[in-house]
Amino acid sequence: MFRNMEMRYKIMLTWVLCFLVLWIAFEKALPKNEFALCLNNIEKSINNKNWTEAKKSTEDLKKIYENNKIIIRTNNATEAMATFQNTLGQLYISVEYEQEAALEYIGALKESLDWVLEGFSAP
Repeated sequence: MFRNMEMRYKIMLTWVLCFLVLWIAFEKALPKNEFALCLNNIEKSINNKNWTEAKKSTEDLKKIYENNKIIIRTNNATEAMATFQNTLGQLYISVEYEQEAALEYIGALKESLDWVLEGFSAP
C-alpha cells in the first residue's frame, strides 16, 4: 500500500485541500474588518471628546467579540489571545470612566488584530 505513489498523492492532495478550506472558513468567519471599524469609531469619538458615542461603540465592539468568541478562540489559543482579551477589558473600563488612556488600548488592539483575528495566525 505504501509503495503506491498514487495513493500518497491522493492523501497529500486531500490534506492540502482540507487545509485550504479550513483557512478560507476562518478568514470568512473572523470579524477582523468589523473589529477594526469599531476601534476606529471609538478612537474618533475619544478624540472628539464624545464619550457617549465612545461608550456606544465600545458596547458594539463587546457584542461583536461575544458573538464571535468561539471562532476567535478556536482559531487562536496563544498568549497573544490572552493579551488581547486583557487589553479589551482595559479598553472597556477606560472608556467607561472616560479616561484618555483608552487611546493607548485602542492602539494595542489595532496592532494585535493581525495576531488574533487572522486565520492560522502566528504565535
